[in-house]
Amino acid sequence: MNRNIEFVYPVRIIKADGIISGGENFLINRDEIASFGNDNLIRMKNESGIRSYVILDFGKEICGGVRIVTAIVKGLTTKIRLVFGESVSEAMSSIGEKGATNHHSPRDFNAMISNLSTLEFGRTGFRFVKIELEEENAEVAFKSVIGLCSLPEEKLVGKIETDDELLNKILETAVYTCTLNMQDGYFLDGIKRDRLVWSGDMYAEIKTALYSFGVTSHMRRSLDFVKATTPDGFWMNNIPSYDAWWVINVCEYYNCSGDSAYLTKNLNNMNAAMKELDACIDEGGTMDFGKTGRKLGLHEFFLDWPTDGTKDAVTGTALLILYAARIFRETAKDSACGATICSIERKLSRYLCEETAKKQIAAFQVLCGKPSDGLKRLLEKDGASGFSTFMSYFILKALIVSGSDRTVDYIKEYYGGMLSRGATAFWEDFDISWLDGSGRIDEIPAPDKKDLHADYGQFCYKGLRHSLCHGWSSGVLPFFIEEIVGLKILEPGFKKVAVRPDPGSLKYIAAKIPTPYGVMSIEVKNGRTDVVVPNGITLVK
Repeated sequence: MNRNIEFVYPVRIIKADGIISGGENFLINRDEIASFGNDNLIRMKNESGIRSYVILDFGKEICGGVRIVTAIVKGLTTKIRLVFGESVSEAMSSIGEKGATNHHSPRDFNAMISNLSTLEFGRTGFRFVKIELEEENAEVAFKSVIGLCSLPEEKLVGKIETDDELLNKILETAVYTCTLNMQDGYFLDGIKRDRLVWSGDMYAEIKTALYSFGVTSHMRRSLDFVKATTPDGFWMNNIPSYDAWWVINVCEYYNCSGDSAYLTKNLNNMNAAMKELDACIDEGGTMDFGKTGRKLGLHEFFLDWPTDGTKDAVTGTALLILYAARIFRETAKDSACGATICSIERKLSRYLCEETAKKQIAAFQVLCGKPSDGLKRLLEKDGASGFSTFMSYFILKALIVSGSDRTVDYIKEYYGGMLSRGATAFWEDFDISWLDGSGRIDEIPAPDKKDLHADYGQFCYKGLRHSLCHGWSSGVLPFFIEEIVGLKILEPGFKKVAVRPDPGSLKYIAAKIPTPYGVMSIEVKNGRTDVVVPNGITLVK
């Protein structure tokens, strides 16, 4: 697949050590290819046991690698060590240290550079790069080191602006997080790890991309890829709940795109997925996903990381399947699935009343039709505490359904918490308790502060293995459009829409949203709402 490459130049030197002259020229030199010029060079050398290195900050998360341009290399070639990091801590850590890994995308490796060369290295997620001379008596004159950020070819169309600058930054970062994970024609879950296509992870990405870029080939291609690469006798991505996510995603894609041909093509597969799930549930609601002979792989029960391995994971899986069944019925309107949906609803209804202290579980109970004052109190308890990046869209949705008017405050508390520690993309997981006593990810870890990247994380994302750019964390953008801007798609493909804003304390909102008919514009200002829709869209007052 074709992609755009943005050149990103260093904005800051985090640390330099050894024998270095002209280091400040890393920040001003804009030479993108080797030449015989000798101006503005950065000279680094090793001698007498001294090893020289520099850590550069490119100012924002990047998906890609670096272009290294040299002038003079002693001996014509020499070995360097490159360490990419999503945080300063990661760029300063060796493999195996604090969870640092080359898993999925090498981020710590040796490379050869040459005299008068323009060479490119790496394909990972990073913001910081450490460049270290490896050989004794090595000497290099660098002209420049440039970040190469891979971006999709599709043009960003959607835009949201409010009178709250922090909120604007949060929404912009959500779009950027999704954009970085649109690679090679697919939705990746993360650009450092795992760099894989997961049917559950892509839910927020599909919705964010639909409201930002409009319909792209990434959507169908990713959905088709997951289906095509699932062997017979296996669950999608080796996780039963990801079959349910796949059904939900096809429905969401159809709702925004109006692509009835794609829905029709997949109806049999969607019916089959729901029937297989139903067959694994007994009349008492007990789930055994190996019951039909399908092999269990990574997780039998999975909703998100904070509930993984707990009783809530079982409840969450049941509620997700119930949610998928209802979305499927509303979308497909296909009598062939009716009996299956009714069976799932009957068997899983008890989970609507299951006791829980987890907000993501409470959210699905609300969204599956069981709102209550008790669930609202749980959802509002301690503000954004207990949010998860994957589930925040649903938690925020459930808060709206429950009658809460504090969602914008929670968004600023939760997502603003990541920004307050230097984030330029949103993370695989985050809890606001991590902010207590922690430093910034764009600073050298201080001994009297927690290392926000290395000291937190669990499950599969311990320490520096934790992804700081994960597509499933972008769900705040579609939530904001659907509930705060108030866009309601009443007929698939934007054929009929309503706009019912809920701006709360916001005095101004301006939104441009791509549709299959062109861009629609919404402006909310001082209590007045103005909407302009392209021809082909019916606006219901």
